[in-house]
Amino acid sequence: NWIMEQLLMVDSLRRASARSINVVAPFFGYSRQDKKHQGREPITARLMFDLFRAAGATRILTVDMHATQEQGFFDGPVDHLTAMPVLIDYVRNSMKLDNATIVS
Repeated sequence: NWIMEQLLMVDSLRRASARSINVVAPFFGYSRQDKKHQGREPITARLMFDLFRAAGATRILTVDMHATQEQGFFDGPVDHLTAMPVLIDYVRNSMKLDNATIVS
């Protein structure tokens, strides 16, 4: 699992006395579970941030988080980037949209 590999890398960097460890996670797994919908459900998004912090991460950069309030789950800076402007620009300049239908 790539998440475990990334956690192991962060831990290795911490043990090697890195001054800062910036985690780049274009896809932040388990981020959709950011609140409880029923009793006894885990808040897995919080757990993921806690795991990265415990491993030694000092900053996290991610793209298109499920909910921006998840940034508060990490005790450090979180850079939340959005890919939508880049995707829109690509579609406008690379595709013929005269007779297009976009479905989400």
